[in-house]
Amino acid sequence: MLSESDSCEKRLAIRLCTMSRFHSNPLRLILVSVMFLLLLNLTGTTALKCCAAGSIVETPREIHERAWRQAAESAVRGSDFQKSAIYSSRSLAVANPEVYLQADEAWMKMMCDYSGWGANYLARDRKLTKETGWYEKVEFKIGDGLHITESEKAEEPFDWKEFRWTEHRRNAMDLFNMYEGAPVFSVLDHRLMFIWSAMKGMKWQMPYTSLVEAKYLEMVSQGKKAYLLITHDRKGFVAEVPFFGQAKLYDPLTDSVVEEVGSDVLLVMNSKCVWYPLMNRDDTGKDSRLKKVVDAYCSSSSMPRLSAVEAEILLDLAEGTRLATDYDFACATIAAMRIVNQFTWRVKPLADISEKVFTQWHKEGNQFGDSPYEQQCTGMVVTEMGNRLCPIASVWASDVQANASNTRKAFERLGNAYHGRFHRTDHHSELVYGNYYHCWLPNLDDKLLSHLGNCLVEANNTMSVLTLADVNGWEVFETNWWRIGGRGGHVICGAYTPQGNYTLSNGLFNPRDGACLHGPLWDIDGGVAFVIIYEPKSGFITTVQTDNPRRFPVFKTPYTNMNFEETIAFLEKIELLGKNISFMIDSPMYKSLPEYIEYMTSNRDKWEKNMTKWTW
Repeated sequence: MLSESDSCEKRLAIRLCTMSRFHSNPLRLILVSVMFLLLLNLTGTTALKCCAAGSIVETPREIHERAWRQAAESAVRGSDFQKSAIYSSRSLAVANPEVYLQADEAWMKMMCDYSGWGANYLARDRKLTKETGWYEKVEFKIGDGLHITESEKAEEPFDWKEFRWTEHRRNAMDLFNMYEGAPVFSVLDHRLMFIWSAMKGMKWQMPYTSLVEAKYLEMVSQGKKAYLLITHDRKGFVAEVPFFGQAKLYDPLTDSVVEEVGSDVLLVMNSKCVWYPLMNRDDTGKDSRLKKVVDAYCSSSSMPRLSAVEAEILLDLAEGTRLATDYDFACATIAAMRIVNQFTWRVKPLADISEKVFTQWHKEGNQFGDSPYEQQCTGMVVTEMGNRLCPIASVWASDVQANASNTRKAFERLGNAYHGRFHRTDHHSELVYGNYYHCWLPNLDDKLLSHLGNCLVEANNTMSVLTLADVNGWEVFETNWWRIGGRGGHVICGAYTPQGNYTLSNGLFNPRDGACLHGPLWDIDGGVAFVIIYEPKSGFITTVQTDNPRRFPVFKTPYTNMNFEETIAFLEKIELLGKNISFMIDSPMYKSLPEYIEYMTSNRDKWEKNMTKWTW
C-alpha cells in the first residue's frame, strides 16, 4: 500500500506525464521535465504533504500550500469565483497576466480624467482624516469631478509630472519583505500589485515591480511602445521599442538606461501580448516588437527554481486561469482592478467596464450612483477568497488553530495581531484604517502596503484567516447589515462555536462594542436587516438591492449562488444560530426570518432571475 506521500508522488508523476502528451510546445516540455526531475530528487515528504484541515495545528507553510492547492483545483473544476479570486490576488501565476496591465491602464486614465486624484495620491500615511481635511481636500473633489462634462476642466486630476520618483525609489522594496517572514512560493506569490495601492504605499514604499510598472504606464501614457520585463528576483525593466532599430532598456530603480538585464526574465508583456514560458505563452509570432525584446534579453531555457509542490500547482493554474472569451477577460479585469465596491458606479468609466459583466443592471441603472448589490456582493466574496492566498494570512490562521481550544483567546490574538500590524500612529491609534474613496475595494495585500480600509476591508481580511483556519465545530460567517429603523450599516465577521459566539469588528476584538460576544449574525442593537450573508462552505445570499430602489428592481428572491432548496436549508441553519433576525426586502419593509422564507417561497417562480451566472 502506498503511503500518503508516495500516493501524492505517484499522482504528480502521472499528471506530469499526461500533461506532456497534450503540449507539443518545447518550452512546455522543458517545464514538465524540470518538474519531473524536481520530483525525483525530492527528499522528505513535507513539500508533498497532502493534508486536509481539521482540528490539528498546521504550520503556516502547510496552510499556505493548502490554500494554493484548493484555489488551483477549484479553478480547474471551473469555478468562476475562484478564477476571479486568483486574479484578484494579482499573482503572476495566471495564464493571462496582461489583464493586470489592462486594468491598471484603465485606472490611470480614470485618475487623469477626473478631479481630486492628484490630491489623493499625494496624501501620505493616512494623514488626511475627517478632522484634518480628507473630505474637503480629496473626497468632495473626487465626487464633484465625477459630474464634470467634456467641456469642463477637472480640478487636480493625477498627472505623471507629480509622480514622486525620488521618494518611491528611495523606499522601493522587495515584494516579499511585505510578508515579514511568512512562507512564500517563488512564482505563486510573485505578484504585480494593483498600481493604485502601490502608489499609496505607507512612507512611499513600493515594490520593485510596481516601480517598473509605473515607468511602463508613464511611457504608455506618452504614446510610446513599451514592454514590461519582470525577472525571477522580483525586479524588472521597461523596454521602449521603435519599429526600426533596437530596443532601449530602462531600469526605473536606478533611473538609467542599461544594456543588459543581469538576471533571468520571468515574463515580458504589454497589455495585449505576452511571452511567458511558464504559462505556455509566446505571442512573439504576432508582435514583432515583442520578439525584438525577447530575442535581445530573454532565454527560453530560463526556468525559475520550483519545488515539486509549486510545480504541480502551476500546472493546474495554467489551465484553470485561462481566459477564453471577452466575458472572461471582463470578469478578471474587474477583479484585478478592484472595482467592486459601493461607489464604483459613481465613476462612469468604471460603470462602463462593469457593464460587460453586469449587463442587465447597467441597462436598468439609468443614472450613476451606488453600484448594484450583485456587484458589491460578488466583490466581497471574490476578495475574501483571493485574500486566502496572501502569505501573511497563513501565519495568523496557524495561530488561530493553535489557540482554537480557547475560542475567545484565539479571537483576541487575531484581533491583537491585526491591530499590531495596522494601527494608526496618530491620536486615532485605536483604529486600523485610513480614509479612501470607495470605488475600489482593497484586499489584504493592498492593506499591507497602504493601510487603507473600512469595515468591509477589515472584515474581508480577517474572514480569510478564519476560513483558512477551518477549525472543526466553528460556523464562520461574514455579514453586511443595515440597522433597522435607520440608515447606515456595518460589515463584520466571526464564528459560532461550542465555546461561544465571537465577532471581529474592523478587524478587532472588542467586547465593549455590545456585539462582540453575540456572533456575526447580530448587530449592536440586537436586530439586523441583512443585505449580504456569506459562509464560505455554502455561499452567499443578498436580500436587497442598492439603497436607491428607483434605479433597480426590488429583489423578489435573493441574489445567491444557491438553488431554492439549498437557500432554504441555509436560512434554517441561520435561524438556529441567531435570534430576532430581520431581513430587509426594500426599505422600510422588514420581515422576520420565517416571514422572509415565506415571502421568498411565494416568489419561487422568479428564482432563476437573481441567481448568479458565475459558477461556484
